[in-house]
Amino acid sequence: MKKILLLAFLLAGCTSQSSLFIAPDGRVARCAHWGWGGYGTTVAMMNQSNCERDARMTGMIQLPEAYAGVALDFKSNKSMVITEVMEPSKSVGVQKGDVMRSVDGVAMSVPWDYMKAIAKKSVGDIVNIQVERDSKPMTFAVKTISREKMND
Repeated sequence: MKKILLLAFLLAGCTSQSSLFIAPDGRVARCAHWGWGGYGTTVAMMNQSNCERDARMTGMIQLPEAYAGVALDFKSNKSMVITEVMEPSKSVGVQKGDVMRSVDGVAMSVPWDYMKAIAKKSVGDIVNIQVERDSKPMTFAVKTISREKMND
């Protein structure tokens, strides 16, 4: 019983936070801190701030909280073929193999364009995704969800 109380006391003082960043080539970096409160947390938060500053200086953007449910192939960095479709895009009709042409009327030529467009959105925003399927243009209105809810 004493061990359980000690563990609960230690965990109650523990804090953590993290941010994900993505580079134009698809590399992902995590800037995180955790601490026990007091000075340790302050130092950890400074390290996280430095990590985030460095990530931005190298051209990375923070992975947006808003999520539209579309995956593109970052390895080729040329193809705008949708490689995976999840909610919320799946329920409005976006399909694997569709070729993304624009987001909210802005032309998309590389996957990085898509990431920058989504990074400007908030959870609950409507994103108009125009794709080409069988040589026909199609537009889908996708309401973004929280990245945390993408696996629900």
